This record gives sequence, C-alpha cells and structure tokens, in this order.
Amino acid sequence: MHLGALWALAVAEPLFDLIRKNPDFLAARGMSGRDVVLFALVTALVPPLLLLMVEAAAWLVNRRLREALHLVFVAVLAGLIAIQALKKVGPSGSVVVIALAAVIGVGVGALYWRRAGVRSFVTALSPAPLLFLVLFLFFSPINDLVLASGDVAPAGVRISGSVPVVMIVFDEVATVALEDARQRIDRAMFPNFAALAGDGTWFRYATAPTDETTTATPALLTGSLPRRHGLPILSEYRHNVFTLLGGSYRIIASQEATDLCPRQVCREPTRGNLAERERSLASDAGLVYLHVISPPSIEHKLASVSDTLGGFAGDNGRTRAASPLEKHTGRVPVLHELAGGRPERFERLVQTIERRPLKTFYFKHSLLPHVPFQYMPSGRRYNSRPHEPIPGLVSEPSWGNDFLVAQAYQRHLLQMEFADRLLGTAIRRLKAKGLYDRALIVVTADNGESFLHHGNRHEASPGNVEDIADTPLIIKAPGQRRGRIDDRPARTIDILPTVADLLHIRLPWKVQGSSLWRRGTRIPQTVEVFQRSGRRLALSFTEFKRRIRISLDRKLRVFGQGDARPPGIYGLGPDPALIGHTVGSVARGPVKARINGAGAFRSIDLRSGFVPTLITGRIAGPGTPGRRDIAVAINSRVAATGSSFELAGTENFSALVPESSFHNGANRVQILTLSETSAGPRLTLIGETG
Repeated sequence: MHLGALWALAVAEPLFDLIRKNPDFLAARGMSGRDVVLFALVTALVPPLLLLMVEAAAWLVNRRLREALHLVFVAVLAGLIAIQALKKVGPSGSVVVIALAAVIGVGVGALYWRRAGVRSFVTALSPAPLLFLVLFLFFSPINDLVLASGDVAPAGVRISGSVPVVMIVFDEVATVALEDARQRIDRAMFPNFAALAGDGTWFRYATAPTDETTTATPALLTGSLPRRHGLPILSEYRHNVFTLLGGSYRIIASQEATDLCPRQVCREPTRGNLAERERSLASDAGLVYLHVISPPSIEHKLASVSDTLGGFAGDNGRTRAASPLEKHTGRVPVLHELAGGRPERFERLVQTIERRPLKTFYFKHSLLPHVPFQYMPSGRRYNSRPHEPIPGLVSEPSWGNDFLVAQAYQRHLLQMEFADRLLGTAIRRLKAKGLYDRALIVVTADNGESFLHHGNRHEASPGNVEDIADTPLIIKAPGQRRGRIDDRPARTIDILPTVADLLHIRLPWKVQGSSLWRRGTRIPQTVEVFQRSGRRLALSFTEFKRRIRISLDRKLRVFGQGDARPPGIYGLGPDPALIGHTVGSVARGPVKARINGAGAFRSIDLRSGFVPTLITGRIAGPGTPGRRDIAVAINSRVAATGSSFELAGTENFSALVPESSFHNGANRVQILTLSETSAGPRLTLIGETG
C-alpha cells in the first residue's frame, strides 16, 4: 500500500495530469476505451506490484535485505516527488536540484524508518492510486475515449464506378510558402506541387477554419466546423469521408492526429501491430515522464514532446525517398519506434498503392513540414540529436529576434521542399501503377502557419489570421489533364462535398461545406478562423487577398524565389553577397566561438542520411553577450552570414549552409565576425574546427 501510494504521487499522477491536459496523445494513437483503461491500470498498479515482488524475493534471502530495499524504494520515490516540486519553486541549476532532491529523499526514508507517524501518514495516502485512476478515466477529457460508443458502421452508400481516391494532408503549410512573385507555385523549389497543380485545379485562396490540427483535420474530413471541445475520434465525428466511402471502398489510411476511420473498414499500415504500438506508447510515456522530473538544463536535451503527438524520438530519417545511402546501396530501412518516423510512415502508405482493387481510398496525414525542423530538401537530417542545439531557437524565446524569426521560416521552407519530395514519391507511384490519370487526388493541409511575425506562428490572432487561414488545396479530378487556377474563396470544409460530387454520391447527411466542382456554388465571401479559445476572427475576402499579398511580398524580400541566382534561400544575414567568396588569411579576434558538435565535421559521409548543415554555437569573451554580424565559412569559402543573438543570458550563433558546402571526410568550419570598412567587408576569425 505504501509503495502504491508513493508511486501514484511520484509517477502515475504527474503522467496522468499531463495526458489529461493533452488527451490527443491517446486519441491520435487510435486507442479504444479498453486500451486506455488498460494503460491507466498498468501505469498506476503494475510498477508498485513489481517493486513488491522484488522485496518478496529479497525476503526469501534475508529479512533485513527486504527492509533495506523497501527503504531505498521509499527514498527514491520521495526524491522523485521532491524533484518535481523543486523544479517549480527551487533553484535552476541541475546539480543543485538533483542534490536537494536526493537529500530530501534520503531524509524522508530515514523519517519513514524511525517515525511511526510518518508511516501512518503514508498509510492514509494508500487510496491515492484508485483515486487518481478514477479522476483520470472518468473526470477528465479522457472520459470521451473511455466511454466512447462502439465502432461506427459505414454509411449505406453504394458507389458506382471504380475511381481510386488519394488524399494527402500536410501539416501547417501556408500557400504563400509555395508561391513565387507571380503568385504561382514556385517550380524550382516545389516541382511536385507545381506539376500536380498543372494537371488539376489549384484553389489559390483556399482557407482552413481553425488554427489547431486536432480541429482543422476533422473539419476537412467531415465537411463541417468541428466541435471545439471534442476529441478527434470517430464517436465524436461519425459522419466523415471514411464512413462515407467505407461501404464501397477499401480504405488504407495513415492518421497522425485523428482517429476517425472505422476499424472494420480501415487498414492502417503505419500504426504497426499491437506490440509495436504498445512499445511506442511505453517509450513515449517514459519520455514524457523524463520531461516531468528533469531539471531544465537536462530537459532541453531530451526529444521534444510538444512538437508532435507521438513517436517523439522516432524520426530517424531513414526512408528510400530521403536517404542517398539507400538509393545507392538498396539497403532496406530499419524501423525504430512507431513505424520509423514521419518520412517512413509516408513511404509506408505510398507503398500500399497498387493497381487493384481500383476502388481504394488512400489517406495520408503527414506531420510535415511541422516542427521539429530537421530535414534538408534531400531528406538528410541536420539535427543529430532529438532536441534543438540551442534552447529556444525556434520557440518563444526567439520570437523577438528578427534574424531567428527569418531563420525559422528558412528551416520551414527547406523542410517543405522535403515534403514536396515525398509528394513526388506518391505521384510517381500512382503513375507507375497506371492510376494517376483515373484517380481523384486531393492534396491539402490542415491549416496554415504564420512566419516573419514576432509572435506565436501556430495560433491565430488578429495580426496573423490570414497566414493561419491560408491553406493549399489542389484537386485533380478523374481524367483531368489540364490545370487551372480557381480564385474563389474555397474552404477545406468544401473538400468532402467536392469528393462526393466527383464520385457522383449524394451525401446522406448535411454538411456546412459545398461542392467546389459546381461553378454556381455560392461560397461565403468572408474568411473565418476560430481560435483555440473559440473566439471567431473574420476578414472580408478582399481584405484576406490583400493581406496575403503582403505576406508573400514579405517572404520574397527575405528569400527571393527558387529560380533566383544563388544564394537564394541561404541568403539570410547582413551580407549575402559575400557568400561564395574565399576566405584568405584573417586576423583572430578577442572573442572566441565554440562550435556545437564540432566532431561531426571531422568525418562527413554524404551518402548517409545526416549532414551537419545547421551550425550553431556560443560566443564568449570581452563584450559578450551582445549582437554582432558573423560569417560561416566551410573549407575556406563563405557559406552563410548571420547575426549573433542572446538567449538565456549567453551570446549564440546559428546558421544554415547548403549541403553542397561539404565534401566527404574532414571539413573545416570557421566562424568569423563581419564588419564594414571603407575598403569593404572585414572578416575576423573567432572560432574554427580542428
């Protein structure tokens, strides 16, 4: 009873509390009510029972050994409780926090041994596991999962014909990110989006109704505005594209943030078998708990648990579309975690596309190009660790820094180029199987994302609502071969009725969206976005288009467009004209730059899936912290310029360089300060690799 009470306070309840606040953690995994109850029971009861079994085994050897083990367990659990309290109110230093928690744990263990009153107090806490279980399962949003009604049957709709349907939903993409100065899709950066738009209909001003994945995705799958407080699960959204097609179509789906597909009709190859799902859940739950107990300086080194909904450490980047090594060797990717990360889950779905049966609905929601930012356009990763090398580099601490705001957009665009590459694998597969011409293809995103603003780029506000609403939508009808641009105010809630129209289906229920394939369809001339709070933000369609043009112009001023001459997207910083110039003999400056992960540059293998193109570090010396212009040279040639910045009281630098800057083997990296003189730019060396 004592072990159970202390475990509940130290581990089970903190974990339950985090999941209670983020119920999508369980919903996005397709967990049934029974699965959730089993997870909660195992989390709350099994570990203390295992500890008890260890004590029982020790008792068989020596009674005092059992008593000693029991005191150790009590002390450790008390220390885990203490470290969580100290994180909130105590010192910030990791060593100090851990030491204090250890002292408190040992002290509690000693009092527990010597004082009957302490043991009686712990006895009084013994109902804690059952209390926390009941609160978690029945008095929180998890209740919707636990008490969800049984599986929902598909609609009784019989569909004639044999049109394959492919729907690909990317995550957080604003249409302006794809566009060039003519407001066309930039063919140099995004050739596959451009090619699909050239064969289909591109709704250039399509918008999404919410700023959150778990409401925006149900909106486009159901054709109606979502329930703000409902989980993205089938029992909440019974009328959706899966239940519409499920009676006549085979369905192969890869859902990343929702669970709207009936299990009796839905094949989901990317979620893995039961053992894989349980292993992934255990891994992710363990990582979540490590975030709970780790001091800040240790926590930032862990894989993020706020950037996605699961598979937190699973982005290994190994995919045939991404890895040049596999392209040359034919080596089969090895799966890690839940189906091997975002690229591999995309590829798994693509590999299921076959010539027969024709009446198949392929659905893929990809959590790309959403953070974490880690991919170059080739698919190589540039972050070798599951966390940002500098805490706050693309999150709130960086939002007030113009250079970092622009660099976050740069990283987004590069990752978007990789998403375009993945889209190309799906298009090539459809063509190889003879399905491209006859298929109905929908490519869109859940919603947009706002860059080059000093604020939260994910959440809608009056100042960025146009970017959050701005969402790409391309629909290629069966047999369509000539592209066109439709500038009506399309909405993602119009996707479902449009699909139904193109398949000659009469919807058996009412939806708020309308078919875009009917030219006479009356579409509201107001763009609406609902914030996470439920507040409604609205713009006239005319104002929306005006503000979108401003966003596009802002992007073009920073990056130009894909067909511009070098340095193009790598031309951030104070002197992009310097990029490509050779660095000769330069003087050394008074400050010193330490390059993070300098060892990675000693042996680069361009055939691998990793290349360290994100170069970061810290500057120390006279006058720091501060801000100064810098240049980064690779093998004595300037590859990027930028500005140093202050985060967490230290002066840092961060720059992205092209993959082409490196060669196989050892590479020399130099960090130089950049100043203007009457004779031109002057470079001063402040740091380099060996």
